[in-house]
Amino acid sequence: MGIGPVAQREAAERRLSALALEPPAEVLAALKSSSLDARDRAARIVQAMRWNVATTRLPRGLRFAEQGRVDLFVAATAAWNLKVDDDRLWEPAVDLGRVLIGKADMQKDRKPHNCPSSFRDYATYKRLILL
Repeated sequence: MGIGPVAQREAAERRLSALALEPPAEVLAALKSSSLDARDRAARIVQAMRWNVATTRLPRGLRFAEQGRVDLFVAATAAWNLKVDDDRLWEPAVDLGRVLIGKADMQKDRKPHNCPSSFRDYATYKRLILL
């Protein structure tokens, strides 16, 4: 992390950051290094690797949401490591709720109020209710 030519360290950082794996023990150990450069580099790598893991799991959960398979959607998304304010975490669930509202024929008076799925899209819900 902190030794060798700068170009070599940057190339290694790029290669490691592109992987969709849990960070290896060596990279996690570098988070506690006495070298500020090594700690910063390790933190960026760990964040990128964990982000890649979450992103690779995302399409599977989206497919289950599109199919209306609530049980499989919940199971597939349980391992997502996304922050609460990340829209990618909420949009599939809101879309799935919209499908379920339609299947239950909850229209007009029966339509739930202030429910994210009762809005046209999640962005509209956030703009009108959350902010």
